[in-house]
Amino acid sequence: MSLYSIGTEIKVEMTNNDEHIGRIYSYDEDFKMLVLFKGSEVVRDFIFLNTTFIKNISITDSVAKGIDYDIQDIDLDRFMKEVDKKIAKDIGKNENINTLVSNDVQALFNELSKTNKCEWNGVNISLPVLNVTIIPPYNSDKSVIGPDVPRNRISHVLGNIRVKLGLN
Repeated sequence: MSLYSIGTEIKVEMTNNDEHIGRIYSYDEDFKMLVLFKGSEVVRDFIFLNTTFIKNISITDSVAKGIDYDIQDIDLDRFMKEVDKKIAKDIGKNENINTLVSNDVQALFNELSKTNKCEWNGVNISLPVLNVTIIPPYNSDKSVIGPDVPRNRISHVLGNIRVKLGLN
């Protein structure tokens, strides 16, 4: 990398056939990291490349230009809150997936959970707010256990969902 100086525009070909064009912003031999700058004062794109995966480098503009743009500070607290929120959302999605049931039953659960708070309890679908449980085979009034009024309502909704999904 010593032939190339900061600000020189290069074209980098990677071993996976990706190509990147940008000005050399930074290079770290210890971390095997090359950082290319691409953009303007308004739009700033940085490309981080692992040098062990570089197949070829060619100079596209040998005149080194300064890159003196101020880099905006990153609000790490806000960033971490966003990351935590995304992780919590993904964990919530995973809690609603049950590998013990068929795809049809999972689809039934997904449809039912659009309008009701649902939880898996083994292979049973529990609706804690209504105090109702749906047990296998999930297809008749006998599959729905709970107080009369919510049980009748969920039986009706369950029948409609089964028709919608073509499970009858």
